[in-house]
Amino acid sequence: MAVLDIARHVFEILILWMLIYILLWILRGSRGLRVLVGVMVGLLAFQKLASWLSLPVLVYLSRATISFMPIFLVVVFRDELHRVMMSVLGRPFFPSGDRIQETREGEKEYELTSLLVPALRRLSMSNTGALIAIEQEVSLAYIADFGHPVQARLLHDSPLLDTIFYEGSPMHDGGIVIRDDVVVAAGCQFPMPDNGGVKDLSRNLGMRHRAAVSLSEQTDAVVLVVSEETGRISLAHEGKLTVIGNDVERMAFELNRSLQRAKEVVIDRPILMELHRGFYLLGQRIRRSLGMMRSRGGKKNEKGEKRNK
Repeated sequence: MAVLDIARHVFEILILWMLIYILLWILRGSRGLRVLVGVMVGLLAFQKLASWLSLPVLVYLSRATISFMPIFLVVVFRDELHRVMMSVLGRPFFPSGDRIQETREGEKEYELTSLLVPALRRLSMSNTGALIAIEQEVSLAYIADFGHPVQARLLHDSPLLDTIFYEGSPMHDGGIVIRDDVVVAAGCQFPMPDNGGVKDLSRNLGMRHRAAVSLSEQTDAVVLVVSEETGRISLAHEGKLTVIGNDVERMAFELNRSLQRAKEVVIDRPILMELHRGFYLLGQRIRRSLGMMRSRGGKKNEKGEKRNK
């Protein structure tokens, strides 16, 4: 029995060590890690002090506070949890032959590259700022659904992207989402990193570049950026930013190479990914509804004040 007890304790210690390691790995480089350590140390010290001084009410309060730690973790580390959900739930847990097609040759990637490179070259030469996200396995519908619907197919020598990103266009602010060879939406707001994220980027880079890297960290999308100041083209993928410049050949090579990394095509997305998207959309609709209610309430108050005057 003693041997079994020792083995059980060793097993529990190993499980606990693995959980702590996974938590630290998820929060690596995060400003929230310092918050977590500080709060945990403070609560444990407070509980020990209250217990040593025989203060039952304070002991109860400290234990009750610790019991609410899961909610605290969700609030503080929402960005880290979102990143993990997008990287893990964006792919099926149990891929099988029925759900995954064979590796494709790459004609679609070459075709998309041939469609985008001339447009990028024109945008670069005219110093027209642009932000383009190319959807791969992880759905970008939760971003495209809140932009301006376009549903226009890219064609050779088409001025579609020039028209969208033209400074006088109402859709030039924000980015576009491309699915296959179709521009799904424009004027989309991409997720921005917090102060602790995208720390390796130069301070000279603007909001488009930071949004591109942030989206490429959270999803497997290939994101293209054209600088409005210099006209240089950059590519963000897997959280890394590659500055291409104005070299057309290198531009085509880097874009095609990034697109080729997603060889396996998932036919249907996992259920958990769709649930995540559904909750995100529900939250956005609730926020918009609350904003509309507040604006209407403000207008009613203004009318009432005018009548009183």
